[in-house]
Amino acid sequence: MALAGAGDLASKQGDLDRTQEVCEEGLALLEHEASEAKLFLLGGSGFMAWQREDYGRATRLFEEGLALSRELSDTW
Repeated sequence: MALAGAGDLASKQGDLDRTQEVCEEGLALLEHEASEAKLFLLGGSGFMAWQREDYGRATRLFEEGLALSRELSDTW
């Protein structure tokens, strides 16, 4: 998914606002889908929340990612 790549690039450039925006847009599009792209976007969104010291949101996003990872049998 292009949004996952855009989020990764923005993150590497240090643009936290753009990273969060792109990750949230991607998650909205993948709301009812279980995919590796969604897993990547959950991790990106969780990381952005953590960077902003929004630990409650970060925890929720990382836990959702963990549940999805288990659903996809992703052991990484």
